Amino acid sequence: MEQVRVKLDYTKFLTLPEVTEQEREVFSLLPRGYGTGKIAGRLDVSAPRVCQVKNSIAEKLLGFFGQEIWAGYNPSRTHQCRTKNGRRRS
Repeated sequence: MEQVRVKLDYTKFLTLPEVTEQEREVFSLLPRGYGTGKIAGRLDVSAPRVCQVKNSIAEKLLGFFGQEIWAGYNPSRTHQCRTKNGRRRS
């Protein structure tokens, strides 16, 4: 099976006016290995708020790059954070 390589212009995405400063901050921390709890602590927000921001980023990325970049994405099933014991946050 041949794989297609897609160049994703994240810099351009992050300069969109609809991407908030908080979304930019969360987006920059994720690839550095920060989890939901550490992001929440660093930005002084709640973990559920970080989950909301992650979901918002996902929706905007999908709109910007198109659905073909995320074939398995299901918009009705948003990212759900888990507590330290593995349970889903409500």
